[in-house]
Amino acid sequence: LWSNPSFTEKICELNKFTDYKSITPWTYSECCMYRQYNCRSPINISWPGGPKTTLMELTQRCRFINENHLVIETVGSAKDIPYGSEFNTEEKWDITSLKENECKVNAEISVKWRKPPSLLFKTVASAIERSSLSIAQSHGQKWLLAANETVNNHRNLSNEPPYT
Repeated sequence: LWSNPSFTEKICELNKFTDYKSITPWTYSECCMYRQYNCRSPINISWPGGPKTTLMELTQRCRFINENHLVIETVGSAKDIPYGSEFNTEEKWDITSLKENECKVNAEISVKWRKPPSLLFKTVASAIERSSLSIAQSHGQKWLLAANETVNNHRNLSNEPPYT
């Protein structure tokens, strides 16, 4: 699913991303495969006079630990919101095939500050973290639902048992 352009487009639409047409193909490197893309993402924190969306720059890395274990990491930075240059959001998806038609997904989401927020900035930093984590969690839930639906639709077409 991660390499399927139409699935990626579906995820972008579910998350109300716009201007996401610049998704690069997966490229191989020594450690992994990676791709980059930019999109406009809605934000759910209000800034007086601030934008309703932000330009996100995303880098995804994908590596196979073995034939049953995949790790996908995404680092995102907001380019045009207040304090956007001060932090990145980081996601790590650890996916392990357990048996046929079953897998375990462990997702970690965090906000990484380029330098520790000052005491004066702590309240704003806390609001940014809550908002960023909430958005990332929502995106992850939508991804899992869409992936499950896509896999089950494929299995129904091929008369395979549903994915759990």
